[in-house]
Amino acid sequence: MKKVLFTLLFVAVTLTLRAQSNPLNEILVYFSSGVTQDSLIHKGEYRKIARITSTELANSLMKFEIDESTIDVAMPKFNKSDTLTILSDGSRLHQPDMTKLFRIKVKQSDNSNNILRMLNSLPEVAYAERNAISIPCMEPNDQKFIEGEQWNLKNEVFIGNDIHATQAWDVYTGNPNSIIAILDAGFDYHFDLDAKVIGGYDADYGWNAHANKVAGIAAAESNNGAGISGVDWNAKVISKRVDADGITDDYEAIVDAVNYSPNVKVLNNSWNTGGGKDMYGRDIPGDYSVTLGLACAYAYKANRTVVAAVGDYEEYLPGVPVYPAAYDNVIAVGASTNTEDEIIWEKSSSGPHINVVAPGEDIYTYPLYQIRLSNLILCA
Repeated sequence: MKKVLFTLLFVAVTLTLRAQSNPLNEILVYFSSGVTQDSLIHKGEYRKIARITSTELANSLMKFEIDESTIDVAMPKFNKSDTLTILSDGSRLHQPDMTKLFRIKVKQSDNSNNILRMLNSLPEVAYAERNAISIPCMEPNDQKFIEGEQWNLKNEVFIGNDIHATQAWDVYTGNPNSIIAILDAGFDYHFDLDAKVIGGYDADYGWNAHANKVAGIAAAESNNGAGISGVDWNAKVISKRVDADGITDDYEAIVDAVNYSPNVKVLNNSWNTGGGKDMYGRDIPGDYSVTLGLACAYAYKANRTVVAAVGDYEEYLPGVPVYPAAYDNVIAVGASTNTEDEIIWEKSSSGPHINVVAPGEDIYTYPLYQIRLSNLILCA
């Protein structure tokens, strides 16, 4: 009886701790063997938990105080059947078995480097890496095209310092069957998007309505005498959230966007992974992530275009790559400015991984915000 009570107490405490997880205090581990998923019912809820099935592995993990209480299933919504997706056009897409991916809670200290080295040396581990959070690549402010304020589309001060949108619109204004996936913090309807949003509507949005602004720049209702002009007049938009719970949510957002429809042609990522703050309170970009890279590879195999902002770290971390922009199968976009002498925005990150630089400073959008975001010019 005592053993049963202890087990129940252990499970309850474990579930409570897991509900309070912090991605920055976690390591993601893909176990090829030795750890598996189990399931239980707790307070009427079905839960997936981790079970260590190898005594040898359990002994290795215990050297760093890692046991089942510190290991959590990384993607509870993922099932083995999800490794194969057949799209509506018959395309077959494969992805890794993410039921083997787990989170390990660690203390934020130099000891986490030792834990990473130990985990990556184990024969049961395919890879281990730090988890990270997602942070928006923007700084908000103000509005409008009709008064000539959308310089990125038509620059009337420094002629030609734009994306030549008006010339492009003479040829093509977009396809109503095309869908742009806005991977961001969720968005709400506003009058310049109400006919464009077809999925992912979420009034509980985050990042100071960042996704509303991003979606507006990409695909606001255009030629309607109000608000702003979107780059693509006709495309629809869907929202997939990446702001919730670390890299595993980023992975699921990208895969879900691809699986949503073959008409999702572009996945827009106006964010990058972050590893916390430095001593001055500035954002630190996250490390290279195998998990996030697998999601981008999945989108690439599905023949989707993934674009991402390169970040704004140049002033204090020059040349440091950020992700997802720095992956080989992602179009990395830096930011240019609306000035005569200085073409590249001084804060825009640099590096050989950058594919294109486009207007990205003080870009007007709706509602009443101005943001720095360049990669959206590729959404048309």
